[in-house]
Amino acid sequence: MVKIVTEQSAQKYIELLVDGKIETEEMNEVFAQIEKRIAEWGDVLVLEEVRDIGQVEFGAFWKDLRFGLKNMGSFPRVAVVTDISWVQKITKLADPMFTADIRVFSLAEKEVAKNWLLQGNVQQEQHEAHP
Repeated sequence: MVKIVTEQSAQKYIELLVDGKIETEEMNEVFAQIEKRIAEWGDVLVLEEVRDIGQVEFGAFWKDLRFGLKNMGSFPRVAVVTDISWVQKITKLADPMFTADIRVFSLAEKEVAKNWLLQGNVQQEQHEAHP
């Protein structure tokens, strides 16, 4: 399952939950919603909580890859929150390939991750207001 659990338009923030099997239809719905937010908000801050990853349908994997490449510049910061060691390692390895600042946090650090995302947004707004 993959779904959007929280959206905060004022902060341009979306929180995703991944827990179990990931199906193509779910990915289509989530990505359609994120694309709407990109169109409305511009940049989007993403917190992705990964509790468990079961089977991933090939169509969902392919959709994820294409979506990420297409929208790479729309995500200035991404927090991946998980205790799954291989997800942590892959995320850290992939970080240099993306323009986003991607950080990995444990499940216990979820609030720290959210604060990191949103604090950076506040700093950006302050900078834009007082160049």
